[in-house]
Amino acid sequence: GLVELLYDPAAALGHLRAGLEGEADPQARVRAAIGLAKAYLLNGRTTDAAAVLEAELVCTCLPADHPMVGRLRAELLFVSLGDATVLDKTYPRYGIPDPGGDDDSGARTVLAARALHSALSGQPSGPVLQDVSAALNQPPSPGLDSGLCLLIGGLVLLWGDELEAARRFCAEAQFWPVCRGSPLCRSLAAWMRGLVELRGGHLDRASELVATARRLGGPERWQHWSFAPLIAAADLAVDRGTAADLLAETASWAAGDPGPLLLGHIWLARRGHLRVAGGDVRRGLDDLEEAGRRLVGIGCLNPAVAPWRSDAAMALHRLGQGEDGYPLVEEEVRLAGRWGSPRPLAIALRRRALLRPGKALDDLTESLRLLHLAGMPMERARTMLALGRTHRMRRSPAKARTVLSEARSLALGGGAPGLLRRIEDELLMAGGRPRLRGGANGGNPLTAGEDRVARLAAAGRTNEQIAGELFVARRTVEIHLTSIYRKLRIRGRVELPEALKSLPSSGPSSG
Repeated sequence: GLVELLYDPAAALGHLRAGLEGEADPQARVRAAIGLAKAYLLNGRTTDAAAVLEAELVCTCLPADHPMVGRLRAELLFVSLGDATVLDKTYPRYGIPDPGGDDDSGARTVLAARALHSALSGQPSGPVLQDVSAALNQPPSPGLDSGLCLLIGGLVLLWGDELEAARRFCAEAQFWPVCRGSPLCRSLAAWMRGLVELRGGHLDRASELVATARRLGGPERWQHWSFAPLIAAADLAVDRGTAADLLAETASWAAGDPGPLLLGHIWLARRGHLRVAGGDVRRGLDDLEEAGRRLVGIGCLNPAVAPWRSDAAMALHRLGQGEDGYPLVEEEVRLAGRWGSPRPLAIALRRRALLRPGKALDDLTESLRLLHLAGMPMERARTMLALGRTHRMRRSPAKARTVLSEARSLALGGGAPGLLRRIEDELLMAGGRPRLRGGANGGNPLTAGEDRVARLAAAGRTNEQIAGELFVARRTVEIHLTSIYRKLRIRGRVELPEALKSLPSSGPSSG
């Protein structure tokens, strides 16, 4: 059963159930219960997984302060985390144990459980990262918890913006899955390494690793865990302007309800972001609001896990309801400030700047300062794009060009064509003349600005709505449309949808 667990968790259930029923030694029963619970969890059956662990907690003859009982309680927290119904029942009763005992006690598991719970609730990141460091320095318990604890440790390091520590961690994260031979563990290790490269601004490397993770952890056998690499793939797609392509590619299996798992809730939030970036704003907003409801339901308040509040605020802004989104952004700024790592606060400040233009420069300047300290070039480029746009709207084109030229260099170096096109479009509107890049539009005769105007017009927006969404004058929209009709050899707006079908998209802007 434990061997099958690494390759085929559905087949493992029968053997692990029989093994638990036939085991008499109390500590061996605990290990068997943990194995069976993991099999249920890998099959998406959180209620059954929690029931196995709780039954063992009730029936075990081990004393309450025994290290293996502490490990059972930690595992129970893990399997319950994504399911609010199960968590509401188990957490108040069993809580989080204190670490202790010898190497076989699962001290690493207990420390990781405490760190994960504190990170999700958004407690100050300093003590949480200390728990992660302690967990990763503990010897792994035999067989069952190495991959899980490494995954949790890596995620919390990333949420805390500890990129160098996460890189060091990935060496161990790669080592254990290879030793164990599990395709799922190898997929999760590749995903973690891809996330590190993505945060560090190395999109080409990240893309290769995420592709490996998706291949190893495909939905055929690991349906409930294959959402993990999609979380990184979604961010890559937004920066590369391929959001609609990823949504279409995964529509057959990733468009439904991802189920009661933490990774499923995070994917739901990223899918909402993808849909908004791809132009399906209303459905994207629905995903974001549902993801927020589920995350709050399990006590996850930390925007470092999923910035669904500010994503939803940006969607509401695009729908002309920016005033409804402002309280969400304000709450995200407060929660990100409590957690204390730079990236989530910088994102929240950047998005708040859009909703309160009178104080935009203050928010964007602080966002840029935080990101410079964190060493995250793609996030810096996004904030510089917003800052350049703000300078242009305040009639400071020279300042706008300076900021946008630096943003362009960052996007070029990171390999983010979708983000690069948005920056170049803004640079053109600020009077800049970015050097043409060979094949940048893939055969599209329209400039980036014309392409965005054309696609908004084809979607039914009026000239006034387009001007408001792109922060340009209505006359600029009219000039673009005249050029578009000439280049595409059409007579007017009615023919735009058909004419655009054969052209590659420059992608809509995203916060």
